[in-house]
Parts: sequence; structure tokens; C-alpha cells
Amino acid sequence: MSQILDDLNAFQDSLNASRTILGDFQDDLGNRLRAIAGLLNDLSTQTDTLKGTSTTDDVGQLLAQETANWQAIVHECARKIAENVTGRDFQHRFEKQALVIVFGIVKAGKSTLGNFIRGRAFANAPFDNPYKHQDQFPISDITVEISGRPDALHKDYFDENSIESTCSAQYFTMPGLVWVDTPGTAALAKKNDIRILEDIARQFVMYADLVVFLANSASPGVSDDIRNYQSLYQNGKRALMLITRSDTTSKPTVVNGKVVKAIVAKAPERRRLQEESLCDALAEQGIPRQHISAVSISTRLAEMAIQQQDDQLWRDSNMGQLYRSIGDVISNQEILQLKLDNPRRQLNAVIDAIIGSPARLPHEGASLHRLANAMAAVRHTMQDHYDQLAPDGRLAADITQDAVNRLRAAIRHHIDEQADSNRQETVSISLHDLQDKITSTLQDVLQHQVQRLIGHYQVSAQAVFSTDAITATADRQHETHTSEVEVPYRCRREPEGLFEHIGSFFGKTYYEIDTRTEKKTIDIDRGFDTTAAKAQILAQLEDEARRFVAAELAHIRDSFFLAGIRQLDTLIANVNGLTDRLNGLRFR
Repeated sequence: MSQILDDLNAFQDSLNASRTILGDFQDDLGNRLRAIAGLLNDLSTQTDTLKGTSTTDDVGQLLAQETANWQAIVHECARKIAENVTGRDFQHRFEKQALVIVFGIVKAGKSTLGNFIRGRAFANAPFDNPYKHQDQFPISDITVEISGRPDALHKDYFDENSIESTCSAQYFTMPGLVWVDTPGTAALAKKNDIRILEDIARQFVMYADLVVFLANSASPGVSDDIRNYQSLYQNGKRALMLITRSDTTSKPTVVNGKVVKAIVAKAPERRRLQEESLCDALAEQGIPRQHISAVSISTRLAEMAIQQQDDQLWRDSNMGQLYRSIGDVISNQEILQLKLDNPRRQLNAVIDAIIGSPARLPHEGASLHRLANAMAAVRHTMQDHYDQLAPDGRLAADITQDAVNRLRAAIRHHIDEQADSNRQETVSISLHDLQDKITSTLQDVLQHQVQRLIGHYQVSAQAVFSTDAITATADRQHETHTSEVEVPYRCRREPEGLFEHIGSFFGKTYYEIDTRTEKKTIDIDRGFDTTAAKAQILAQLEDEARRFVAAELAHIRDSFFLAGIRQLDTLIANVNGLTDRLNGLRFR
């Protein structure tokens, strides 16, 4: 017992001697954090230009979405930086002590163990010991201190066995040691919000010099234990795994006529199997064996040993091994390096979170990699539309052909109407009167087709469509047809028979019907032959329509898509440049 307190005092003296190193390091760390915040603010200002982009069917929606994503990234990065500053201040407050944080599932015995380390059992022991000569170590509340609230916490020990678990991060300070008790994972807050309490625990665990990880011996190695320990290893934390409450009730015996049950240690073989099984489960998750250690302890047996002054109970509690394990860490001069490495690792982790990992891109949250890739996706869509609207592009060809087809039908109908209503021998066909209608038709086609790409597109009439030079003439066509026809006529004949001769005697003349062939000429009015006129007008009209459509599409390509591509190229370059500058702020 004396040795652990001596180790703590010696350790604090060694940290005091390193004050200059730690002070210079804190200044460097603060400068790097301020530089990160400045870089993010600069990029946020540059990307504000995206906010004014109108929503379109695809490109604009993507831009609007990525603008919102960028705002989320700014907020998330600011939160990460603020969280790191909070943790840095927390670490700085205790840089002259070994910062030990207890972490584990609810009801694993964290508060009970903390009270034992604080010395409650020794202070109440029936024998003299160093704790009886130490000043009291009051309990403080980190979450109250950080929030700036005026709440006062007057407690001598951590609460134990309460219906509600620890709902804040509380600590006590001994010479050379700060012991932090955190809410248990899966603990329920007053509003049944598990995440609030777990976040409190995880926030402070990342800043520990040593994490004392507790698992209840009733069920060590549950999935939450394995997952949480693996997270500690992945974040480079030094962790000591304790299997708590490693005791049981003995078989009942009769003493002085009374049935008595004693608290005894779990069998050594059972303890060993639990420790090995837990280490095996952690190793299966990829944690190297040299980073895994598990110790079975019983705080209850240790308290009984002190009260009964029973050496065997003390050995059975394994508490001596726990003190030795803690002493190995805090008496080791390498802990100064831990106090430098932890903040370095945390700042690098903040930079990693801001930059993001390309390998995890589909699953990660807000990050610069995600923003750059999303902007690149928008740029790719813009480039695709830009290329398709080029004179030889597919969309440009489709839009132009649609415009030409609609004009052909309209102009043919107009020419036929002009020809049918004219009675002159020669007619002059002009499209001047149709200029407004033709322009409107072309604009309707553009409006309909381009709005598939740009939802808010309105024809800007950058090009001028003219029909003044588009004219043609047509002559009326006649046909003369000559044919032979059989024409009936009456011819005189001689009288026949008695009665006709008597009649002829009195001067009567007799006739008969016969036919003869005659030639007849017919003039046919075929109307105007507009075939040549239509071909001439449509050829001129199509050329003018194609020029008009090409000019409008070129304006759309340059004013919208090309401008957007250039803007996104600048933003992507800035994001990538920011990534490079952030990487330059890493600790190497």
C-alpha cells in the first residue's frame, strides 16, 4: 500500500520536472487547432457561391444537395474541433497526474472500484495505514465544470448501487493520479437517452493515459465489451481489462446453530478460464496478444480483507495485482510520452475525420473527401451535358432535329394555304409574316428539351432568327388534252315503202341518225407546283433554324455548364489544397 502512494508521489515529481516540455507542446497544439479552424472557415467562404445556384432537374439538385452537405461538413468539423479543444483543456488540467479513466458496461462495479482506490476501505480500517494520514480527496464533476454551471457537488464518494447509474463524469485527485468514473455503457439517463450517457463516457475515455476497462464476471466478453475494447485499441489507448465481482457465495454451513453463507473467491480455474476466454475473444477481433491483459478482481473481498485483516482474502481479491498493474504504468517514465502522444493522436484523428477516408467513402459522414468526390460527380454530369450539347453531340442533334421536324410540317401547311388562296399565274411565297411564329416554335422546342437538363431554363433569345431572305416563287400549271369523240348527226335518206313515196310526192323529207369522229381540246388548271418552292424554302429555313438552335445551345453550354464546370474545378482544387494543408498540420 505504501509503495503505490510512493510511486504516485514520485511520478508527480517527474511530471513537474517536464513542465517546459508539456507547456511548449500545448502551445504547438493550440496553434495547429487554430490553423485548422482558419482553413475550414476560408473554404466555407468560398463555397458560399454555391448557395445561389437555382435548383434544376439534375445538375442544380446535385449542387443544392452538395451545398447542404458542405454546411453539414462545416458544422461537423467545427464540432470535432470544439470537442478536441474540450478534451485538450481537460488533458491540460491534469497533465501533472496520471489520468486514469474507468470505462465499462453499466453495473460492472466502476463506482465501487473507484471508492476503493480512493481509500474508503483503508480509511475505515481497524489498523493504521497511509490513507489515514492523507488529506481527503473530494469528488468533483467534470461535466458540471466544463459546462460552466454553478452547480456544487458535495460528495465524499461515488454513488453505488443506485437505481440510476452514474449520469456524469466524476473524479477525484490523488498525488500523481486522477481517477475518473464515467457512466456505464447502455446506462439509461432520466429521459431514457442511452446515447447521452455513452457519449459522455466515450468523450473522456479518448483523453486517458490509462483506461481501466471493467467487465462483469457474470458475463464477461459480451459483444458490447468486445466492441468497446476493440475501439480502445484502434484509438491507440493503453487499457487494462478487469473482470470484476469475481466472487461467489459458498455453500451454506451451520455455525452455532445458524445457517451461514460466506463470500469467497471464484475458483482459480474458473477465473483463469474466464480470463483466457476473454483474451481469446479479443484476439479474434484482430487485437495482438501483447496488447491484451485481463485480471479478475473482487472489490468486495478486498474490503472484507481489510476489515478482517485477512491476508488470504486480500490475495483472493487480486487487488494487489491491480495495484501493481497500475503502478507499472504510472511509475514508467514512458507515461510522459503518452501525455504527448495522446493529444497528437487525437489531433491527427480530427484531421482524419475532417479529410475522410476514400476507402470508406460510401459509408462515411461529412468529410472533405466526400465533398470533393460529390463535387466531382456534379462536374462529371455538367461535363457530360456540355459535351452532348456540342454541335456534334447527341442531345444537340436530337434538339435540332426536333426543331426542324416541327418547322417542316408548319411551313408545308403555310405554303399550301398561300397557293390555294391565290388566283394569279405566278405567286411569290415569303415567310416574313411567319417570323414570330417560327421563332416561337423554335423557342418552344428549346424550352421543352433543355428543361430536361436545366429545370429553370428560359429561352434568353441570344440568337436572332430572320426569315426576310427566305422566299421562293411558283407558277400556275396548265394542261391541254385533245381527244377524238363520236358525235351523232342526222343525214337524209331515200323514202322507203308505199307510204314514204306518197309522202315524198307531196314534198316530205326523210332522215336517219349516224355518227362521226371529231377532235376536242380541254384546258386543265393544275394549280401551283410548290414542290420546288418548298424544297428551296425548307433548305433555307433548316439552315437558319440550325444556326439559331446552335447559337442558343452554345450560349447555354458557356453560360451555365462551362461556368459551372470552371467554378467546380476551382472548388475541387481548393478542397484538395485544403486536404494537403491539413495533412501538413499532422503530428509526425
